Amino acid sequence: MSLNPLRRFRIWLLAAAALFAAADAAAQSRFVVTDPRDSGPGTLRDAINQANANPDRSTIDFDIDTNGFGSGPWRIVPRSNLPEFKTPVIVRGYSQPGAIPPTSVGNGKFMIEIDTGNVEYGLLFVRGAENSIVNGFSFVNGHGTSPALLIMADGVRATANVIGIHADGTPDPYGGIGIGAVCGNGIVIGGPQPTSGNLIYGARSGILITGANHVVQNNWLGMDPIGGSPLNGMILRDGLLSGKIAVNPPKHLLNVYTADVQKSYFGLRDSLIADNRFTLVQDNAIRLLGGNLNPTSGNTIQRNVFGRDVWGVGNAYVDVAVRLSDDARDNLVSDNIIGRANSGLLLGDALQSPPTLAGSGNRLSRNLQFDVAYTMIGLDAANHFAPLNNDPRDADSGPDGLQNHPELSSASAAGGVEGRLNAAPQGRYTVEFFVGASCHPSGRGAADFYLGSTEVATDANGSATFSTLFPQRPFGGLRAGDQVSATATDAAGNTSEMSRCLKLEAAVQPTLVLAPLGSPRPAMDTSLTISATISGSTSHPPGGEIAFFASTATGRRELGRATISGGRAALATPAQGFFVNAGRYQIEAEYAGDGYHSPTRTAAQSLVVFRPAIATLDYTWSSPVRRDLSNGEREYYETPSRTWRRLGSKPDDVWVDSERFGGARLDSMVVRDAGGVYQQIDTRGQRSALNSRAIRANAQIVDLLQADQDVRTDAIVRDPSAGWLLVHCAFVIDNCERADRLDINLEYEFVLSGEFNGDGLTDLAWRNRSSGDITIWLMDGEKPLRSYDIQPSNGAQLVAAADVNGDGYDDLVWQAPSGLIISLMDQGLPRRDLNVALPSTTTAAIGSTHLASRGDRDYGFGHLLLRDSASGEALVWRDARLFGSGLVVTPQTLYLDPNYDVERTR
Repeated sequence: MSLNPLRRFRIWLLAAAALFAAADAAAQSRFVVTDPRDSGPGTLRDAINQANANPDRSTIDFDIDTNGFGSGPWRIVPRSNLPEFKTPVIVRGYSQPGAIPPTSVGNGKFMIEIDTGNVEYGLLFVRGAENSIVNGFSFVNGHGTSPALLIMADGVRATANVIGIHADGTPDPYGGIGIGAVCGNGIVIGGPQPTSGNLIYGARSGILITGANHVVQNNWLGMDPIGGSPLNGMILRDGLLSGKIAVNPPKHLLNVYTADVQKSYFGLRDSLIADNRFTLVQDNAIRLLGGNLNPTSGNTIQRNVFGRDVWGVGNAYVDVAVRLSDDARDNLVSDNIIGRANSGLLLGDALQSPPTLAGSGNRLSRNLQFDVAYTMIGLDAANHFAPLNNDPRDADSGPDGLQNHPELSSASAAGGVEGRLNAAPQGRYTVEFFVGASCHPSGRGAADFYLGSTEVATDANGSATFSTLFPQRPFGGLRAGDQVSATATDAAGNTSEMSRCLKLEAAVQPTLVLAPLGSPRPAMDTSLTISATISGSTSHPPGGEIAFFASTATGRRELGRATISGGRAALATPAQGFFVNAGRYQIEAEYAGDGYHSPTRTAAQSLVVFRPAIATLDYTWSSPVRRDLSNGEREYYETPSRTWRRLGSKPDDVWVDSERFGGARLDSMVVRDAGGVYQQIDTRGQRSALNSRAIRANAQIVDLLQADQDVRTDAIVRDPSAGWLLVHCAFVIDNCERADRLDINLEYEFVLSGEFNGDGLTDLAWRNRSSGDITIWLMDGEKPLRSYDIQPSNGAQLVAAADVNGDGYDDLVWQAPSGLIISLMDQGLPRRDLNVALPSTTTAAIGSTHLASRGDRDYGFGHLLLRDSASGEALVWRDARLFGSGLVVTPQTLYLDPNYDVERTR
């Protein structure tokens, strides 16, 4: 959740108020500074003495009299050292009226300034003052080794102070030590919020620290309050130093801080140094020294910024970002940003004689380095940090074991990288990858962006290979010509120097070809194979998966993914085929790319899927049914032999429709017997009663259809009391049957169904009895996705739906006085009308059928079925071809007998 700046400020004020209120509640005594002079009642010196006389926690607040001492800010100039704090105290410079706590490091309004030009320190906390808090002060005019804040007690927190900046915001290099935190543990300098950080400007050294369990966080060193880096703000020595640091306490404390006591705190242990900015530091930004008295270990140095100011310009610079030496070991240095520096991360000091070396286990991870002049990671101080060469099985020793670095062999802008590592046998290693616009001048290291890591294990010979994808990529992607490098770190935390750089090669554009689909295809065709071939780089053949998609007028769905093998990927054909319903599908193959190839996709290949009406014998052709008008007997047509065969229905059966049941590829015929029971029959006359809870006895099924993709019969039902219903999974009462009421007036008349927009979901046509208009519903499986009205012309009546031109869209067939009008559909909308003459005025279109075989030119077309009521001839229009605004067909006679009538087809 993000907050606007004003809201953040209000929340900070509330949090600050809560902190100060809690402090007041905890305090037993409160002393108020009203006089900015050095001594006397109401001065800071007097308040410290009073607090020290109070054994419980005290609070020192400021309320300097503006009548007597002006409007401020006020400078306190001690002529001698102020008394040390000897009891717990909260010293709040921000309590002075007019002061404003910061919203970022150093940008608050300060009212109290302490001038340390005459003294050895600004404020001193010693044993007895554990867990004290000091905030809201400006310290100026330091000198030599005098610290602005000297902390020699456990748990003290120094937050939101500025050192080397006047209270009015004017920079004035401090000259002395910024903060000394020695002879104590658990000291906090700064804090987890940016508002907690201290700013140290132009100091001799920034922070001197020894002991354990400290937190140094969100502080700015060598930077002014607005984030710039003027030269006079430089930290002249180290930004943060730990090691063998001794102090000369006041004489009366020598028996408390003896030499042995001070030695017991030497070094730094288990401390956090995070989120600080070391902007302008002449020597080491962070320098941790160990020693033989106490270890320097277990510390975390992370998310710090070195040699870069807020604005990314100016004089920002450090000599060395992080130096670990004198056996400093088992420390973590991670996620830091190193801008302009002579050297980045050094494990030792080549300037000492003999050179001093760091210990082992110093994990250097995910550090970015942008403008490093000399060594990015240096392990070999004995040889002035010259780049190390790998040795067989990494048998040498030194800081971090002089860990061998990886050797990269190939890398691509597509994200793939390969290489090897030779190191200690039977070891586990983390290889980290980095990328930069250019390589370091030494040929070792490019680290503008961290690309992630991979794990490897060496064999008995110390060898391991890796081939992987970079887990992380820059927002703009990788670019050909960029340089990559890597480090290796063993399980104990020993990290190598940067590897030699390797240029990213351009991603190869693969060739992806979708295999011909052989359109058209019947629905539920399990012989359909969807596959693609792919080729690309000869040295790295394309790998991974190819995804296949089918698009229609209403959406796009994934058909599946297949693994590339031998340059080919093929989907496994589902048990019911890829397409269970008719439609027009655009098939595409997509390749997401791999480590060496860029993404690509094929052009769409059209696939028309057809579904014949009354496909009771074969799913590729129709078997029309005719009824003997004299006795009610029925016969079905066997298309290959062009023969009519008797159907075992009963004379008093009322024809309903044909449809697929229970996932079958073939249709079953449905009739309603004399008792009003729906019966499912096959061509041999085998009957089975169909029971339904959703279709009541007084309701009428007007159409059986496939409303969705489950290959179970659905029904359009007119229920006199419930209205128009769409019954899903009809006649499967114990499993999935359910009825949805359709939002259409009961006075509307259902006309027919068809696949008008090619999306594989049956659409509906209704007639408004009063106006004669036709309403088309383009369905989504349950309800209209879109609807529109058509006003018939010249007394035309909608009589059939058939895909007469084989494009995957059922066309609307209208009977008009002048003949037939065929509205050619395109994605669910009528685009063009054809006017077709009929053989006679007594000929009418009665439905669609399909009599073609594979190889016929009209295979997959919808063939119009017509009947002449005068002669009794039933014929099928085959091989339809568009001709101008008309249609040229080849008639095929089914029979010529006025005693027969053809039953309705879908």
